Amino acid sequence: MLDPIIGFFEKLIDDFSWRRLLLLVVILSLMASFAWMYESYTDSFQLKRMEKQVELLEKLVNLNSNKAIIDNQELQSIYRGLNKNLNALNSESAAIVLSPPVTQTLAALLPWLLLMMLLLLFKKKTGGEAAAGVAVVSIPVAFIGYWLPQFEQAWINYVLYPVASFVLLIGAVIWWQGTKNV
Repeated sequence: MLDPIIGFFEKLIDDFSWRRLLLLVVILSLMASFAWMYESYTDSFQLKRMEKQVELLEKLVNLNSNKAIIDNQELQSIYRGLNKNLNALNSESAAIVLSPPVTQTLAALLPWLLLMMLLLLFKKKTGGEAAAGVAVVSIPVAFIGYWLPQFEQAWINYVLYPVASFVLLIGAVIWWQGTKNV
């Protein structure tokens, strides 16, 4: 079952090619973005962390009423250290939170980055030039995505705008290339 995966990594090391490395980066990036989207939609990881924090808090409350801890100075200092650690877990500064404009920009860039990676993977000779063209077209899309107002329905900012801008601009480029060749 794992033989194809192990074979891929062996080929990556033994018979190195930039194409294989880029494919690996694309796959890992897609997996990370899907995990991020899953977490942002379900908050599953955050809920598990909160459940663990509640469990630890209940244990600390039980320890607070323990006579052995109240009477012993060393155990009290350990208890205070545990309280500090639990408070540090609850601080929001520990979490990586991106502002809505930044996530809108990343959402607007995602289809363009995928297209750029596909061009680099499958177009050996002209892939670099095409990727540079994609970068030039995607920069204004990213700026507009950043400055796009927050709509009440988040799907407008994170799905409709990126997909619509991608389809419209690709259509415009194809139309322009068709009129240029005529």
